Amino acid sequence: MKLYVTASILALSIGTSASAQDAFQLGQITLFTNQTAISTARTGASVDVVESSDLNKAADIRLVDYLASLPGVSATTAGGVGGTGTLRVRGLGGQYLAVRIDGLDVTDASQTQTLFDWGTLTLSNVSRIELLKGSQSAAYGANAVGGVINITTLGASKEGTSGAASLEFGSFGTVQTALSLGLKADRLELALGINGLRTDGFSSLAVGTEADGAQSGQLTFAASYQVADDLKIGLSTSIKSSDSEYDPQFYADPTLSFSIPRGDGATFDERAVAKERGVRIFAELQTGAVRHEFSVSRFFSQRDFLGTETRLIEDYPPPNFTAVVVGNYTAGDGNFESQRDAVDYSGEWAVSESTQINFGAQWKREGFGATESVITTVPPAFTILNTSQDVTLGAVFGEVLYAPNEDVDLAFALRRDDHSVFGGKTTGRFGLAWRLREDIILRSSFSTGFRAPSLYELYSQTYGNPALQPENSRSFELGLEKRYGESGFVKATIFATEVSNRIDYDFNTNTYQQALGKTNLKGLELSGRAALSETVSFFGNYTLTDAISANGTALVRVPRHDLQLGVSADFSTRLSGQVSLNYVKDRFDGWQGAPVAVPDYTVVNLGMAYDLSDSVEAYFRVENLFNEQYQSVQNYNSSGRAAYFGVRASF
Repeated sequence: MKLYVTASILALSIGTSASAQDAFQLGQITLFTNQTAISTARTGASVDVVESSDLNKAADIRLVDYLASLPGVSATTAGGVGGTGTLRVRGLGGQYLAVRIDGLDVTDASQTQTLFDWGTLTLSNVSRIELLKGSQSAAYGANAVGGVINITTLGASKEGTSGAASLEFGSFGTVQTALSLGLKADRLELALGINGLRTDGFSSLAVGTEADGAQSGQLTFAASYQVADDLKIGLSTSIKSSDSEYDPQFYADPTLSFSIPRGDGATFDERAVAKERGVRIFAELQTGAVRHEFSVSRFFSQRDFLGTETRLIEDYPPPNFTAVVVGNYTAGDGNFESQRDAVDYSGEWAVSESTQINFGAQWKREGFGATESVITTVPPAFTILNTSQDVTLGAVFGEVLYAPNEDVDLAFALRRDDHSVFGGKTTGRFGLAWRLREDIILRSSFSTGFRAPSLYELYSQTYGNPALQPENSRSFELGLEKRYGESGFVKATIFATEVSNRIDYDFNTNTYQQALGKTNLKGLELSGRAALSETVSFFGNYTLTDAISANGTALVRVPRHDLQLGVSADFSTRLSGQVSLNYVKDRFDGWQGAPVAVPDYTVVNLGMAYDLSDSVEAYFRVENLFNEQYQSVQNYNSSGRAAYFGVRASF
């Protein structure tokens, strides 16, 4: 009730504000909120659009850290670059988020939950990001309960040839490079992107002393050709590899005793070597008032976890912590592979000026293979378990966009999914955008969604549970936006999501189990931007999130209070800067047992840029300016003060 009162007060204050403000423009387009491109002023969903110009001002290396600065979004990372990175939207973690890069689904079906690991993805060569908040299952199917993140890489920016390049050096022996090339001709478009990162890092584990380094590289390529006025074909590909040192969660648990020294040459370090390969081929066809798009895609991922060759002495297993000499080993935790093949069709039918119908169908197959190492005590040894499983999913969907007048837009969507294990599931979504005045927008949406258990949750021979059933969800949001001129705004949104049959890991049975009852997440988002002068702007957002599990405890790693404040300034025609502050309060964490409170923290970042010419810019940025000692994941380090210098150019 307090959330509704707060929103009502804000709505009243906005509604009575001076009407002399400049009218807002409907120019910004969102490509993915509905099944067709639409102005952000005409969608009932909450959507944040980030352009490359915004990313250039950021003081972050990893994209996950930048995304955490958006309203309703938080992130946790186990260490530095290369450590596992998890994004949460309105309290819902990575398993509830659909992630697309250039139209390709890049979530990994071999993870413990089907999700995307943000640990090594940087800001390099990213052109645009759209974050859709709230359940999008009616458009994107299972696992889109929390939202959808669509990332577009740099392409051809002008007729002829174009490109951009950057080089950066900084703390922890970090070197980062990026190059993008584009060609736009009469009917042909080509885009190539290459980026690489290497860092010596710092110890992921808070009690560790040995640095955990990482290196990664990514190549993206896109091409399209306008065969005829009504036919366009194209493809996009992505190749990514990484090699990261990490400290396992097992060693981070302070309740475990390691009084017995580990064997000769032993360390806490292990390596995760990963590669991803994806390709999407599409065709766009216009037939009268209907636009069709066909696509086929394949995404493959492989993760190998390698341990240091050593004599391993473990205090294992709980609760007695008996010392067990396991012996020499070279392969640590296992190998995991997944592959996703998909065929998609979508259509857009412009029925009239006020009505559009979108429709489509999808088929996909997901498979995974796992080789897991399990320590046994009698006899002391590693036991190797092999698993291989796949599932198929089919879906049909439809959406109606209707504008009864120039001030109101309505969206109705319905989707039917058929899962080879769980059978049929129907989800829906309703959205409203009502422009109360030229500069005030009321938004609301209600939607249902579901998350199917991951292949690992179902079939892992060590921790899986084949009796699991899909999670179900209901989401609601109500928001009000007041716009000032071209870039100023104030937004307030209340949100609520209810998840039933939530799947979580049970430490008593050491398997995944279904929680009886409902998990509830509700909260308030406030955000805004204002020009303090012609050269200085203020921006900020605040998110209040109550995330309570079915047993009444707080969900771990979800901050109740998350505040972002910042100021950007143009000191001259060439020199600009930005400073931002992030305050996180009231979080709980815990690997086993009841959640425990963890310390609040405040982190300040700084960025400066100087135009050497019209096409070359030098920049300097500092992460954690005041060297705050904090942990976003319990018992894992975060970066202290770190400085980076770079040059970027466009041509």
